[in-house]
Amino acid sequence: MCGAPVRCHALILLEHHPAPETGEGGKTLDLVRVGDVLTVTERLTDIVEKAGRTGPLVFVTTDSTYHNQLGTLVGRYRQTIIFR
Repeated sequence: MCGAPVRCHALILLEHHPAPETGEGGKTLDLVRVGDVLTVTERLTDIVEKAGRTGPLVFVTTDSTYHNQLGTLVGRYRQTIIFR
């Protein structure tokens, strides 16, 4: 069970289908089993403003770590979101 089920599924999918043009990527580091309790810690790592054709764009990058109920690091995920 994960506090953010979509993110947990994305972590597994992105390991096999990364999207480098968006700055996203994930890595599974240990097995995750049904019934595990996952804790996600998300850290804001970068904010960059750039000029776009229709106005300013803000790129926000976060790094997330996933630990199971035993404290074992089971995954990492990096995401960049673009705001207008």
